[in-house]
Amino acid sequence: MSGEDDSEIAGVGDIRMVRTFRVGAEGGLYPVNSSTAWTEGWNTATCARGRDHTPPDPGCRCGFYVYAHPSYALAQAPARQVMAVVAVHGALEAGTRGARAEKARIEAEFKADRKACDAMNGNAKDVCVEQAKGKEKVARAELDYKQDASERHRGKVAEAKADAQYAVAKEKCDDLQGEQKDVCVKDAKAAKARAEDDMKSARHSSN
Repeated sequence: MSGEDDSEIAGVGDIRMVRTFRVGAEGGLYPVNSSTAWTEGWNTATCARGRDHTPPDPGCRCGFYVYAHPSYALAQAPARQVMAVVAVHGALEAGTRGARAEKARIEAEFKADRKACDAMNGNAKDVCVEQAKGKEKVARAELDYKQDASERHRGKVAEAKADAQYAVAKEKCDDLQGEQKDVCVKDAKAAKARAEDDMKSARHSSN
């Protein structure tokens, strides 16, 4: 695998899928069968067997393994420490649960975000956990929408964002007391209600 600057590659035609990584001692993200960590930006697969072809080759097992749904990625137990949404580009070998890709880059990580909350204490930790949970739910909803750009999945993305924002806002209210806390919770509920009204309006306008 190699890291390179493919900034000229347009993101419009990229395919979003998921995969898991193991975390190295220095914090790098590694494929389960590789000693090379992924870098920022586009990563280019190379054949671990040293064969003179461009991954993913139909006659080889090389290439970045990516999956169409989180449930498929989580079945790969050895590397499930961190799950990420990845964009894939270039040559692609499709399979029944996902694909093998020539180029890939990490677009969003979850699970690792929740682990970062372990170093915190009190309500700051609770807020951090809610933020991580919300990010994961939104990422899953956005992935579903990328696979099926229907109005139903568009609504699920908006719903996940509204729920995440409400959960974080409500958790932050626990830093307050008395009337200030009551006002904070009331504002959080009002913001969620506005978001729900916006979602209803969007659904009606699309019908």
